[in-house]
Amino acid sequence: MTSRRNLTEGSVGGHIWRLSAAMGWGIVAMNAVQFTDMWFISRLGHDALAAISFTLPVTTLLFFMVLAMSSGMTSAIARASGMQRIEHAARTVTVGLIGSFIIGCLMMVGAYLLHEPVFIAMGATPELMPLIDNYMLTWLFGIPFMAICIVANSGTRGMGEGALPSYVMLLLAAVNFVLDPLLIFGLFGFPRMEMTGAALATVISYIVAMIAAVYIASHRMHLIRLKTLRNIHKTKKALKTWLHVVAPVSIAYAIEPFAAGVLTACVARMGLDAVAAFGVATRIEGVALIMLMALWGAVTPLAGQNWGARKYDRVILTIELSTIANGIFCAIFAVAMWMFGREVVSIFSQAPLTIELAVIYLAVVPISYVGFGASGLIGSALNGTGRGHLYLGANLFRVVSLVGMALVGTTLAGFIGFSLGIGAANLLAGALIVLWARRVFLAPMRV
Repeated sequence: MTSRRNLTEGSVGGHIWRLSAAMGWGIVAMNAVQFTDMWFISRLGHDALAAISFTLPVTTLLFFMVLAMSSGMTSAIARASGMQRIEHAARTVTVGLIGSFIIGCLMMVGAYLLHEPVFIAMGATPELMPLIDNYMLTWLFGIPFMAICIVANSGTRGMGEGALPSYVMLLLAAVNFVLDPLLIFGLFGFPRMEMTGAALATVISYIVAMIAAVYIASHRMHLIRLKTLRNIHKTKKALKTWLHVVAPVSIAYAIEPFAAGVLTACVARMGLDAVAAFGVATRIEGVALIMLMALWGAVTPLAGQNWGARKYDRVILTIELSTIANGIFCAIFAVAMWMFGREVVSIFSQAPLTIELAVIYLAVVPISYVGFGASGLIGSALNGTGRGHLYLGANLFRVVSLVGMALVGTTLAGFIGFSLGIGAANLLAGALIVLWARRVFLAPMRV
């Protein structure tokens, strides 16, 4: 392992900066796929924009299940790397990629069988269902490829390499950006496929990115070695190490889009303008929260490698420095949304009521990301050290608070109350999770 990838030595702040910057570009690319889809689909009309907004909770759930596999792999490989168990790391990545493909296929079939009643329960109208189907029934075929791509990337990241995984995701975004207008609008002789075209562009993009990610994991990082699977006992142990984090984190991540589904159903009772506004605002959040997600992505391998090397003081320092960066970014983003929220929302929609509601949301919620980001940093550290069960408990508390306070706010003051409820929940849950972590998770490491 090169000195640059050895996170147990050198400046913790330097590692945070390097990994966050690389992770940030990867997240930019992943969000660019959604941003591009939303922007081009919005040109198909208001119904198309509302339809793609309804798909967000479902696609987010499936994507989060893939991210759970990714988090488990990063954690397992980081700890193995910190303990200098390189062969175990290669065995874990190899069996993990096989497992991720199988799980991805099961997710695809399950989502196909359940998608229609789920969307109807969320409040999708019969007029929107054909548009939703056109997108979802194609998008689902990409799940196994997405799983392999992201899990292979996470194995590389667990070894302390930040740049190569980000290049893979930039390739994903570039291919999707080129294919979207060609397949949605039928440019340059391509068939006009509209919603189906947007989904097909995403599937093809993930196939291309998957090939690149597997090549890097195999030929650059030497993490794919089929011969390591000959030892059945060690292979089972490697699989167990991966799934030990994947299982609780999957549940924790599943809670997030479930909450998003409840919140979407809540705003659906206020009309399609409210649904579209919520969809646009959450897409803007996805782009704007790049720094937070980049910090989370940096904390997991940093905490994992240093935990494996028993350098607990560096784990604590990682959390402290990243928490400071979290607070600075959240303040900047909140001010930016107060000043330019209307202009940003207008990129996605020209409907006056949709714009007004989205602006309200972006004026209220962003300041609460201080709490949301801090709780995410604690969760990333818990995942990195293999304590996914503790992360599950913390995240369950946060999401229950979020849904409960948003529903109460909606009942009392409509969309404004909905936004205030989300903001208050983020701040309250974040503060309590940080206090809990200082007493339960971090305190023993200070001894």
